[in-house]
Amino acid sequence: MSNFLVILGLLAQLVLSVVALLWILAFLGFTDETKRSVSANFLGKSLVTLCVLVALFPIGLVLWVGWRYYFSSLPWQGIPLGLFLPLVATLVCSLLCAGLIYLFKILGYRH
Repeated sequence: MSNFLVILGLLAQLVLSVVALLWILAFLGFTDETKRSVSANFLGKSLVTLCVLVALFPIGLVLWVGWRYYFSSLPWQGIPLGLFLPLVATLVCSLLCAGLIYLFKILGYRH
């Protein structure tokens, strides 16, 4: 695989991760249940923090995969899924954040 395609793929995955992070932050900002849960109890604050950390994880993973591919002397075969690992992580983290946001809604109706 040429280096140009690898760089292009990593940049596309980085953009996708940032867009997913911004979407999740915007959704959290417009959710009334989130605001009530955060002001109400420690669990709400913990869930918001967890959701933001989960949304940040794919960005760090893209940067790590890029570093490992270009600058590390460690073997590339040790990375599962290779260059598709950040894409899979972005999808999984987005689904996990959607589940956490749904949990906010459930907790919001109980308060």
